[in-house]
Amino acid sequence: MSSNIPEPPNKHDPSRSPLSDLLDEKPAKPSPRRFIAPAVGVALLAVGGYFIWQWANDMAGIKREAPKLQAIIPLPPPPPPPPEPEKPPEPEEPKEEKVVEPEPEPTPVEEPKPADEAPPSPSDDLANPMQIDGEAQAGSDAFNIGAGSGGGMAGSGGGRGGNATYGQYMSYALSKILRENDETKNLAFRVQVRIWLTASGQISRVELDRSSGNAEVDAKVVAALRAHPAVDERPPASLAMPVRASLSGRRPS
Repeated sequence: MSSNIPEPPNKHDPSRSPLSDLLDEKPAKPSPRRFIAPAVGVALLAVGGYFIWQWANDMAGIKREAPKLQAIIPLPPPPPPPPEPEKPPEPEEPKEEKVVEPEPEPTPVEEPKPADEAPPSPSDDLANPMQIDGEAQAGSDAFNIGAGSGGGMAGSGGGRGGNATYGQYMSYALSKILRENDETKNLAFRVQVRIWLTASGQISRVELDRSSGNAEVDAKVVAALRAHPAVDERPPASLAMPVRASLSGRRPS
């Protein structure tokens, strides 16, 4: 029985060429091992891809918290600087008070005392002769007062007053009264008085014409003159009243 299976060519046939040998060769069956390595690689890639996919899903599910911004609290403004202490007011310089010094009382100018027994000198007050109103009369009186209308002049001749006027005599007589009075003999003063006399020489009225500056002293002087009854010499009939007399006193040393 014939077989349909062709016989394999004889490689050792000298009539065959090398090209015929290559064409006649059949491919060998692939070995199953050659598929293992690619399968393992594909499996590894699949497993790696799965893990990557799972990791990506996990990361997507995690909520990322937004970064917290730290709240910046503004600082309060600095307190205003304390006010500068007020300077105490400078003490005012004390004003010098002007002390008004009282004006010193004028020192009375003491007139020289005439002797008790002797009348005043005719030269004491010739510049101010006593004024006598009345018509001129002949002769002279006991005080040598020339009578006439207007100012009388001291005459010459005898008599107690000599050339002294009756006003000079009155100053002398009144000063003697004050020196002998207990209330006025030790007082210092200078006054001017007006005296009214009667025809017989009695003192009828006394008034103060110029004060000494001390009311108490003035009162004592006027009271002493009013208490004296009369002067020794009567006034001339032509003598106009009152008679003005300047009087002064001083304390005995």
